[in-house]
Amino acid sequence: MSRHRFPSILFALCMAGSLSPWAPPRLEAGEPIEANQAGSSLPDFQRLLIDLDSSLAGLTSAQEMAKVFVTAVAPRLGVNDVALLLRAGERALPPGAGLSHQDLQASAIRLVGELNRWRLASGLRAVAEGDHQKPLQESLAPLLDQLRKQASFEKAATNGDATLRLIALTDTLLAGAALPQAQDRLAPYEHYQATVEQRYPFIENGRMAWPLIEEKGAEALRTRLFDSDLMPTVAEDVRAQLAGQYFVNRLLPYLLARLAKEAAAVEQAASLAVIREWAWEKGVRDRVRETIGLKRLCGTWQWVVHNHRNHSDSKSVLTFGPAGPDGSDAVKPAEVVVLGDSVYLRWEFGGSQQQEDSLLFVGEGQRLEGSFVNTAGSWGSITGKRLKACKPESTR
Repeated sequence: MSRHRFPSILFALCMAGSLSPWAPPRLEAGEPIEANQAGSSLPDFQRLLIDLDSSLAGLTSAQEMAKVFVTAVAPRLGVNDVALLLRAGERALPPGAGLSHQDLQASAIRLVGELNRWRLASGLRAVAEGDHQKPLQESLAPLLDQLRKQASFEKAATNGDATLRLIALTDTLLAGAALPQAQDRLAPYEHYQATVEQRYPFIENGRMAWPLIEEKGAEALRTRLFDSDLMPTVAEDVRAQLAGQYFVNRLLPYLLARLAKEAAAVEQAASLAVIREWAWEKGVRDRVRETIGLKRLCGTWQWVVHNHRNHSDSKSVLTFGPAGPDGSDAVKPAEVVVLGDSVYLRWEFGGSQQQEDSLLFVGEGQRLEGSFVNTAGSWGSITGKRLKACKPESTR
């Protein structure tokens, strides 16, 4: 079954007189975020990240992520229906919708998790590309702490590997920034640099040879800079200051560039994941509403069609299957849309022949009345009478 479309004026007129389709009550929340630019159908996610900065920064568990989704994210992104269904529990979902309470909860957690990852990666990139007026420890430590917390309780993250690389790189930067710095350039520095790069080549075949990110991050940094064999006759405190100078002169520019690149990649992946989850959640309302409608249509019907073009009548018996996989004896229109009391059917026949039926439930849902038009030039009326309803879900 494809997405809902309304290709005929007849169906639009039917909709005007139908009962209201399934619509959950509104949650008590702020106004949804407007599109971020004229003509855009996407919410302003950047504004949402700013507004929810403190809420996202305090996340410590998946349960808290689900709570933030229901109370803060869903109302702002126009997916209140998902929040309401999560509050109502499993029984709120109609059978055959292809949805479960677990599906909705997992999507909500993923959405909040990716929003938070997007926020943190954006913050790290801003630090890497900034003027560094504040100490790196002050700027990076809170972001690293939050990123580690999220990685610890969200094991199935879309950007898991990239996030771990980002954590290792930030950890390395913090470890280097914590090294002691001498006021003046130390006399043995040139010898220290030459010795370090002889043992651990900085550039090898035109590429950076220190795999600080892919290996062990800060641990690899300390192992190499504090190797006791580098300058065994130099005092330990002096060797620590030499390591600090080497980090600032040789490693810091490279690591900041890598941080900016890695953070930008996580930003992009997280933003795409956010949009994907949001789009799926936006479709939940239609899926639930459609399932409820198809349940009403399900059954065996006596079909009487009057063709105004040649003033002829035809009778048939049609069986519409339930939501989900149709039964082998069920008719299968190319498209079925049921919204409230309004029904739209589109049939495809041999070649390019098509027919559209626009109908309304009447008589407490036991009859269908409406009209049809097809590409052969025929038009007329349709009357359907329910002969037999579908079996209850529990007896199938």
